[in-house]
Amino acid sequence: MSIPTDLMAQASAIGAQEEMIEEVAIMQPQGKFSSGALNRLVKELNGVLQLFGETYPEFEEDITIFPQEFVQSLNMVSAAAADAGVEFEINMEEITDDRDLAIVAGQLRKLAKDKTLQKFLQESTMVEEEPVVEEEVVEEPVMEADIDAMFAGRM
Repeated sequence: MSIPTDLMAQASAIGAQEEMIEEVAIMQPQGKFSSGALNRLVKELNGVLQLFGETYPEFEEDITIFPQEFVQSLNMVSAAAADAGVEFEINMEEITDDRDLAIVAGQLRKLAKDKTLQKFLQESTMVEEEPVVEEEVVEEPVMEADIDAMFAGRM
């Protein structure tokens, strides 16, 4: 007896979702992180994120797993640095404690001051922010006589 094709497709989709969830969980640093160390990291991250016109809020309590949004912000900065040709690499699996957070914060502080990254981001935002010229639509005034003629034509 063979398995119906639609069941195979559903099983494949569920398997792909589970793999994606596992990848995200692997990429989220796990350990013991104090809010003080996290907020020092957030301060340095925001120094770089300001170049993007964004910021990340501070942490109010200690955590054991990085929030997904925080990981995404760090990955965005890392990708931008790579695109700009600036050396900056974060290995999420190696971040396990406050000491590791301090190391990443130092790297972010250095990155925020990097002229190559600043120039790259400035140039890329200039290209994206070109003004869009919209065509002006001119409406012709409708005369009452024209409306009356239209209605008269229907009779």
